[in-house]
Amino acid sequence: MIKIGLASFALVLLTLGGCASMPSSGPDLDQVVGASRGPRPEFRVVNLNTAPETQVLANASPEVEPPSVITQAAKLSSVDLIDVGDVLQVTVFEVGASLFSGTANANSLAGPTTPTANAEALPVMPVGPDGSIQLPYVGRITAAGRSPTEVAADIEAGLRGKSQSPQVVVTVHEDQGNTVVLIGDVKSPGRKPLSYRRESLLDMVAMAGGPTFPSADTTVRLTRNGRSAEMQLGEIHSGSNEDVTLQSHDRLELIYRQRTFTAFGATGKVSEIPLQSLHLTLAQALARMGGPLDQQADPRGIFIFRARQSSGALPIVYRLDLKNPNGYFVAQQFQVLDHDLIYVANAKSNAWYKFLSLINIIVSPVVTAKYLGS
Repeated sequence: MIKIGLASFALVLLTLGGCASMPSSGPDLDQVVGASRGPRPEFRVVNLNTAPETQVLANASPEVEPPSVITQAAKLSSVDLIDVGDVLQVTVFEVGASLFSGTANANSLAGPTTPTANAEALPVMPVGPDGSIQLPYVGRITAAGRSPTEVAADIEAGLRGKSQSPQVVVTVHEDQGNTVVLIGDVKSPGRKPLSYRRESLLDMVAMAGGPTFPSADTTVRLTRNGRSAEMQLGEIHSGSNEDVTLQSHDRLELIYRQRTFTAFGATGKVSEIPLQSLHLTLAQALARMGGPLDQQADPRGIFIFRARQSSGALPIVYRLDLKNPNGYFVAQQFQVLDHDLIYVANAKSNAWYKFLSLINIIVSPVVTAKYLGS
């Protein structure tokens, strides 16, 4: 029995030497903070408990250019101008003998006191690549870049002397130029016409049935004159600067990009978790993770790794101390962003807990054998 006891004691001493190398899900508090204080730190730590409130609230990474930036100096284009590809309907009203119908109105022969008018709708005609249309008795008339009223006036001038008191009405039968192309993750993509009401970005998305996925995870990209800008659709509010007035030939693309954060360390499990809302606080994120594990986590070491910074700047690691009651208020203000990594540090005592569990596994069979042999 003494030999067994000595052997067990020797095994305990050998195992004790390996306590520092016990398995762990990641570094502890001192290891993370110490790594930021070396001669060549690869990141810097910001203590949220002591950071100014403005720094806690203004923690978002720089956004890409919002749609409003490409309209600040842009002059609104007119939506009542004819463009190449538009299909026009020309209607000619004539008094007395009709030039286009080839017939004379019988009432016109009764005298000038009973004039009547005939209306003749000409076949629809597209605006050619050169921006013009061709009409009988008139010839070629430039239409692109002009209003229907201006084109009608030119046709009337061309008919004078050939038709009795001609009056012309020009309408756009199919509008191909004053349109916006809407593509991507939208319920009804396609070419959408612009009206005289001047539709905004949100108006056009609504006219297309809305986004296919939640607006919080949908990015809208506006392309105009070779420049593109994008923003989270859910961040655009009606009437705001980002809810820009659309112009002819604009392109809108809705892109589904699910935003997530990842959870590591002393939590329920390593996982990737969707944000699901535009603004997710750290308190909400910790709740979704299942919170720090009581027997494993160090509540003083809640870290948010955020590597997206400007070129040349050190990545930032935010630290939250939940041992301090103030930390819970901070957690309700701090915003978790897409691709953030939340790490819950292991408690130092966790290594001893694992060590004692290992000792129990080793010693228990010896004690049982000693008990049975007595």
